[in-house]
Amino acid sequence: MNEKIELASEQGLARLSIQNGGVVSGASEATLAEEMLDEVPEARSIRALLLIQQYTALRSEIEKRIDIRQQILALTLLVAGTFLSVGVQPNVPAVVVLFYPIIAMFLGAIWEHNDLRVGQINFYIRTEVEKHLGSLGPGWETFRLKMFSPSYRERNRRTTEEQRHPLTPRVGLIVFATRGMFFTTQAMTIIVAAVRYIAEFLQQGFAVNITEPKQALMSIATGMLFLVDIGILFYTRYLVQHKRI
Repeated sequence: MNEKIELASEQGLARLSIQNGGVVSGASEATLAEEMLDEVPEARSIRALLLIQQYTALRSEIEKRIDIRQQILALTLLVAGTFLSVGVQPNVPAVVVLFYPIIAMFLGAIWEHNDLRVGQINFYIRTEVEKHLGSLGPGWETFRLKMFSPSYRERNRRTTEEQRHPLTPRVGLIVFATRGMFFTTQAMTIIVAAVRYIAEFLQQGFAVNITEPKQALMSIATGMLFLVDIGILFYTRYLVQHKRI
């Protein structure tokens, strides 16, 4: 099979070289070789097979990364529940709860990485793979973007006579759910820690001995951790996105 492809390519290049006076540049030879390969049935079959295998591998990666996304969300709920359960115990320092927003931020970064990679693969399949379907198209990604796109850009592009498909999801539904999960659990841990510290101060009648170096250092560190957690809270909301083109 390879000998046939090479023979056809060489013959085609030889014919075109003779027609052009025997002068063919390196770039032209590569282009002509590719054109000659397209004329060989075996080469077209190999390309079709490679295209199918690539599509299968990309779809498999999408499924795995979507599964990882769901596992990250489940892990986030598990970790948040653990911190909140421990944080309400009176014999556990309230500062322990303040470490959860940091962990949630890193979990959100992993979620965003996998979601972004899914978007990249979707875009590649739609623009580079499904364009070869020809009369067999449109492919799923092209059809889904055209028919079920929830973005305002696609909806405004449609004419007024066209109606929004009933199966089209709401705009920003994934972002709303994911951000809400991270934001809510982070805010709950910060609130629990703040309530515990306020309750301790009220019980002691605000008679906290801050003159001791250890107590003063602990108070400063706790206050800084509160500020860091609040910043992380809003940064996580910005970090978690759902980019699709």
